[in-house]
Amino acid sequence: MDIAISNVFGVAGRKVLMAIIEGEKDPEVLTKLVDTNVKAKKEVIRKSLNHTLDEINLYMYSQLLYLEHLAQELEKKINDMMAPYDKFIKKLDEIPGIDKITAQIIIAEATTDMENFKDAKAFAAWAGVASGNHESASKKKEQNVARGIPL
Repeated sequence: MDIAISNVFGVAGRKVLMAIIEGEKDPEVLTKLVDTNVKAKKEVIRKSLNHTLDEINLYMYSQLLYLEHLAQELEKKINDMMAPYDKFIKKLDEIPGIDKITAQIIIAEATTDMENFKDAKAFAAWAGVASGNHESASKKKEQNVARGIPL
């Protein structure tokens, strides 16, 4: 069986999905929505569009597209709200292992006011990156309870 469109969420696939969700069922009309960038021949695309999506598939695709839209709106809202902190986000993003989203989370949780922490060690402890008194290289040392001496 030939594959007509390998990624239904690509540009061509989205055009066809949106048309189907909006009620278009004619394979001829749907085939015309596919760009020339798709390698499959028009006949293969037309055949693949004959009765391939039932009601549950259409519902699931419409919900996925809706959720994707909501996620994009949420991301835009977060970016708008974090805009005043762009210089802090850029600085944090320079740290290996911290991307833009992680930087936004750090700022949202810890704020940019480091006066909330008595020193860098306190901030590191709050962030969960400071080792405890009895931990080194992620290995916990046992305590000799009677003498209070690490083993």
